[in-house]
Amino acid sequence: ETLKRQPGKEPDSPQVDPESWYTLIGKPLLTNLVGDLQARGHQKLYINEQGEIYIQNGTVPEIKGTFEHFPPRNYWTALADILIRDELEAEETEKALEISWA
Repeated sequence: ETLKRQPGKEPDSPQVDPESWYTLIGKPLLTNLVGDLQARGHQKLYINEQGEIYIQNGTVPEIKGTFEHFPPRNYWTALADILIRDELEAEETEKALEISWA
């Protein structure tokens, strides 16, 4: 279950567990995408607040997919920690979560 209720929180503000989200939704899609992009010579991708996954093709964002239930920005720090454990670099930028690999 991706959405978890925290005790003492209002029922109309669902809580997101970044760890569960990553395990169930994020990792399977990200693993495929990173493998594909790496094979094409790319070293990073971006995920915006709407969950759109894109690369920069020159100055043009090229959308590669969309994550369902992507955690809101206030969870990105926790999500970045999870990605780093998975041997990906993650950095929060003004517009997106930037994910890179070597």
